Amino acid sequence: MRKKEYDAEKNDKVAIGLIVFNIVIVMVFIMCFPKQYRMYGFDRQLALETFFVAMLFLGVGGYALWLYKRSNKITQYINEMRRTGECYTGWIVRVEEYAVYFRGKDYKYTYAVVVDCNIDGKDYQLLSKPLCFNPMEKFASRKCSVYVRDNTYVITDFDYKNSYSTTKLNVPFVSLEVDEQITVKHVDDFSDFKLKR
Repeated sequence: MRKKEYDAEKNDKVAIGLIVFNIVIVMVFIMCFPKQYRMYGFDRQLALETFFVAMLFLGVGGYALWLYKRSNKITQYINEMRRTGECYTGWIVRVEEYAVYFRGKDYKYTYAVVVDCNIDGKDYQLLSKPLCFNPMEKFASRKCSVYVRDNTYVITDFDYKNSYSTTKLNVPFVSLEVDEQITVKHVDDFSDFKLKR
């Protein structure tokens, strides 16, 4: 199975937390329901509790499911591009580190790679989506794959280090300060990742 490489692919921690919270509430309710029903029957109080738990399950559960599906949308898109796109060999030429600022404070660091790729006889320099790890620490070589379909590209199939690997990615490393938008700009798809003709 392909590793999750991009920030937008990571499972949303909020979604996972909401799903767990929802499961706990529903399980507690299900365990307590028979006892309450035996003691008081299906009275107004039990009806209100049932309604509240059902609304919580539908509302919070629906929102959590939406967040979870959103994070998996990128992985599904990349897998589809790998199946249907034209594959080209790319070479990482630079790693960019973004110090993402949120309301004037350091928020997080995220990374991207710039890749040189020859596509149908024309040279391109392509930027990846924000990655969820530091490529300088994880990649063994500059080689990767660029998948192209309908003038849209995806960079993937990076060469990862293994436990025995001592090789190091040897490319320039550039640090940039950017607005928080870089982490959310391309969450849903790769529609802005077009080849410049």
